[in-house]
Amino acid sequence: MLITFGGIAAFFAVIVVILQLSGIRDSSSEYAIGRRSFGANYQAMSFLNT
Repeated sequence: MLITFGGIAAFFAVIVVILQLSGIRDSSSEYAIGRRSFGANYQAMSFLNT
């Protein structure tokens, strides 16, 4: 079990290092909206709808 969790942790550590070295800067909000912005009308309708 230690080997399994260690392997998974090592895999994620390698992924994090690769992403840090490649210089990819992205946020989850940019991913969700595709780097687009919503207008004030759409934001107001979304807020009132919730």
